[in-house]
Amino acid sequence: AAAASRDAFSATAGSLADAEWVDLNRGGEDEIMHRLGQLACYSDLTVLGQHEDASRHLAPAELATHVCSASGRPVLVVPYAGHFPDVGRRPMFAWSETAGAARALADGLALTSPDAEALLLYAYERNLRSEFAERAVSLLKSHGVTAQFEPFALEDETMMDVLLNFASDHGADLMTLGLTGSVGLSLFDRGRPKPTLRELTVPVLCAC
Repeated sequence: AAAASRDAFSATAGSLADAEWVDLNRGGEDEIMHRLGQLACYSDLTVLGQHEDASRHLAPAELATHVCSASGRPVLVVPYAGHFPDVGRRPMFAWSETAGAARALADGLALTSPDAEALLLYAYERNLRSEFAERAVSLLKSHGVTAQFEPFALEDETMMDVLLNFASDHGADLMTLGLTGSVGLSLFDRGRPKPTLRELTVPVLCAC
């Protein structure tokens, strides 16, 4: 598998300046995650493939989540299914008043097209809508991104269902998502499961 990976890398990126193939395998999943988390600290962006349960387990299932939290750098996770030749023309910003969501939104600006048709999704518990949430639209506008504000009051839905439904309806080619960093009345502190990168169906720029 390592030899095949090295050959594919050389064929695709070998002509790029400073292109380097690195073998991170030292025998255990923890060591792989630790080493890639360290290496990602030195990158402007780390691009990872989504874990596929049905495939050979050549990489740890939680690799992307670990790299996101360990490196503090932007991580773009590309789904194993689908075709995504480009990202950022129809971005969806998953917004909550958390550190992770704020970092993901800021990092996502670098991948957002100037003429993007953007959606800012703000899902909240009933009667707990923040008076400040719509300010995120103004923040995007100050960076030249016009976004439609879409508030959604959660009832029986899970956050993952909401994310997937809105991403599908919007035809999203990029989603920004904060994985951690809850403050105040967090949705996740109230018994709702956190979204996981293994379930999402569009490229996700995540931050912790």
